[in-house]
Amino acid sequence: MYFVNLFIEHFRNLQKVKVEFSPDLNVIEGLNAQGKTNFLEALYLIANGHSFRTRDYRECIQQGQDLSLLKANLQFEELPSDLSVLLNISTKQLAFEGKKTSRWSTLQKKLKLLVFTPDSVGLFRISPSTRRTYLDQGIKLHLSEYAKVHSQYTKVLRQRKKLLEEGASLSLREPFDLQWAGLSFRLLELRKKYLNALLPFWKQRLKESLKGSIELDTFLESDLLAKGVQSSQDCLEVLESFRHLEERRFRPLIGPHLDDWQVSFNGSLVKKVASQGQQRLLVIALKLAEADLFWETQKKAPVFLLDDVGSELDPEHLSKLLTTLRQRPSQIFLSSAQVGVFKEAAKKVFRMEAGVLKENFY
Repeated sequence: MYFVNLFIEHFRNLQKVKVEFSPDLNVIEGLNAQGKTNFLEALYLIANGHSFRTRDYRECIQQGQDLSLLKANLQFEELPSDLSVLLNISTKQLAFEGKKTSRWSTLQKKLKLLVFTPDSVGLFRISPSTRRTYLDQGIKLHLSEYAKVHSQYTKVLRQRKKLLEEGASLSLREPFDLQWAGLSFRLLELRKKYLNALLPFWKQRLKESLKGSIELDTFLESDLLAKGVQSSQDCLEVLESFRHLEERRFRPLIGPHLDDWQVSFNGSLVKKVASQGQQRLLVIALKLAEADLFWETQKKAPVFLLDDVGSELDPEHLSKLLTTLRQRPSQIFLSSAQVGVFKEAAKKVFRMEAGVLKENFY
């Protein structure tokens, strides 16, 4: 799968862009603050329905405009497809293969975008909620059941929160507590299943990147798992031990929505012992492992969005990364402030200046 072309109108500082791509390596050059990241963000949003930079899509609409339009043609094996997203102040409107829909799930089963930005390096130093969101997005693409279970859990959690805030009786809360227990245990099972599937690929990719022997492990930091739950009934029993405390504080105090995703080197947490360089290579190895797992299960190569990786990697590791990515038929979009560095490797090179994108011919 790859993007054939993209049309952008009124997206951040991009007034109007119309461009055709190579199914291989596409490089977007330009000085900082010209719109390169905005361009990659548009690609990500049209495929996923949300930005990798903000939770409020309305921030993506160009200042002074009422709406933004993104349109793309994609090649799925032998079948072309068209895709469009209209953003306005009240809603996002998606049309896939000529039909309006509110769901991105159909598209995401066919298409996976992996994005690396300078901020990605801090994945295991930032807030647990950000890591949880990252993990949840990865699982949704790998395990089709996860999106439904996660959505159901979120609705039940919201209802439990409302009842606790209102001081509702136990008899009113019990049906939702029972649902919470079943959904909590299923979420934990699916999260563990995904991490177990991902870890062997991640270990191998990290071994290729790091010199020396480092034992990698990844796990969920969960109050429920710490209590040794083995069933939904166990989850319910743990919840019962929190009942009085939740009633005093008027809010839910336990569940998968509070879990953290941790990674360790040789038994110690990465955020405590790994250097910034090691964490950078760890995240790159993670992206490659996600691609390996996606290929293993879906037999498709993802699309890579690499935003200014030249500022995070030395030339040796950057060259190795590009070589690795191109071992499978992956489309790659790479932004760079370094002019001419990738002209030999790239199939197409573009120049971004003040929101205007033009193909660059050396």
